[in-house]
Order: sequence, then structure tokens, then C-alpha cells
Amino acid sequence: MVSRSPQMVRTIKEAVIIGCGSMGERHGKYLVDQGLKIKAFADPLLAGSDKPYLYADAAECLHENADGRLVVITSPSYLHAEHAIEAIYSGARALFIEKPVTVNDADAYHLQELADTHQVKIVVGFNFRFHGGLNNLVDSLITPHFWMTAVGIDDITTWPSYKNLGKDSYLNTDTGGMLWTSGSHAVDIALFVHGEIGEVLVGEDAQGLALIQRLHHIGGGVSVLYNKWEEGRDPTSILTYVSPADSIVVDMLSRQSTDMHKQLMFNALEYYNKDVLHPNLPTLSDAIHGVNVLLAAEESMRTKGPVT
Repeated sequence: MVSRSPQMVRTIKEAVIIGCGSMGERHGKYLVDQGLKIKAFADPLLAGSDKPYLYADAAECLHENADGRLVVITSPSYLHAEHAIEAIYSGARALFIEKPVTVNDADAYHLQELADTHQVKIVVGFNFRFHGGLNNLVDSLITPHFWMTAVGIDDITTWPSYKNLGKDSYLNTDTGGMLWTSGSHAVDIALFVHGEIGEVLVGEDAQGLALIQRLHHIGGGVSVLYNKWEEGRDPTSILTYVSPADSIVVDMLSRQSTDMHKQLMFNALEYYNKDVLHPNLPTLSDAIHGVNVLLAAEESMRTKGPVT
């Protein structure tokens, strides 16, 4: 285990990436654009490589390279906690973890405790918090009583594993299925816009390719979130908002994928290096509440009723 005192803090210049799928590649590109060097990559698909900076085993990669560096975790969802905890024990200076941060609350709280003890800053990959359309809508609609709907339709044929494994690969426990992928983004949008959630009611279709969540916010108001995976359809994001005065705002959200990812990574580095915390930046404490909402959503699907 590596401990670090405040006097050792310095600008992060190198990063380690765990998981080399599309998100790992994208985050790596943005880090390089910001002047960082990628010290090492880890992914089981790299087995057999003779290059010293490419590892098939994540633990080995972290033990040899994490100390004092930023670790980016884009491995399968069920491995996020394991790799994050290993990174902290290996001396990582900071962590960027793809959503969901963990798939159970015990790991989430353990990760929080370790991060606090070892002074490790953690940012979670909810890039939609930096979507210009979402922020414009948030700025113009401030009221504790509302009915908000969010619709997200994703074309899964564009995702990396689809060509090799087909759509069923996204429904297994390793990925977390609809709820822990697209659904987790929707939950974070609701949390970001209107705060903590007190009650959850969730339903899905028989194939697990469509999900609807009704969330009651503690401060007042309701969010209804609908996510669907389709094949060969242009991605769509729509927000509608009904105020107490019966005014309705509809905003079609353009993808803005490059811009919002860049803003997320830029502001993460500002937080790691300068302790500048942008109000939109998704931190570990934000993500932990999201995990609890998703766990309640799982219970709601099992019991077919609301969960508080």
C-alpha cells in the first residue's frame, strides 16, 4: 500500500488506462490532447503483446504503473470497484471511473472510505452534465415542482462489441444491461437537474431493450426516464418539462459527443491538479447516490412496485 502526504501533490503528467474499448480510447485521446502521456494500458485482449506498456492483467499493470499517476477505469461495469480499489492501493494520484462507479453500495462506500483516507480524487464519467442543451434547459427552468421526462434512444450497432457479439452481449450481468448503462446516465441527469431521489418505480420490456423509470425527488417533482436500444436508428435525446403554470418546454438534445467529453476531461484535470471543482463535475459522492437509486430500481423491477 502506498500513502501520500499533501506535500507530494504535483501536476499529473501521466495516466494509466484500464480497459481499451471505445471509451478507453476516447479518454486516452483527450488526455493526450491535454498534454498527458499514457504510461500503460491493460486489457485481456492485449494478451500476447510483446510491448512493455501493454498488459493483459489489470492488477499487474496497476502494481507496476499506478503510483503517482491518473488511472482511467473503463473496464466492464462489474470490475470498476475492483480496479479502482487496486489502483488506490497501488498509489494512484487520482481516478477517472466510467459509469456506473460500482454495481453495489458496499463497494461504493468502501471506495469512498479509501479515497478519503488516501486523498485520492475521483471523477465519474457522466459526460451529459456538460451537454450545452441540458445546461441551457436547467438554467431556464428553476422550480421545485415539475414533471420532467427524458427520452434516450441509442443505436447499439455503433457500439464496439456489437459486430462481434451482437445485442445480447449488452444484456448480460457483466455490462449491467440497460439499467446500469443507458439507465444510469438518465438517473444522473435527473439527479443533476433536480437533486436527491426518494422513490423509484421501474419497468422494462420482455427483451430488456426498453426501460422506464419514474423518480420522485425529495425536493419535489417527478422525473420520468425512458431508455431504449434499437438497431440502425439515429440516436435521439429529448427532454420535456412541465412547470406549475402549465408551460411546456421541449428541447431536442444534439449529440455534442466530442464537446461534452472534452469538457468533462478538462474539468476533471482542473480538479485533480488545481482543486478547482466545476459545479457540473460528477464526483464520487454524486455517483454513490446514483448507485443507491439504481439498486432501488432493481428491487422495483423484482417486486413490480415502488421502492423508497
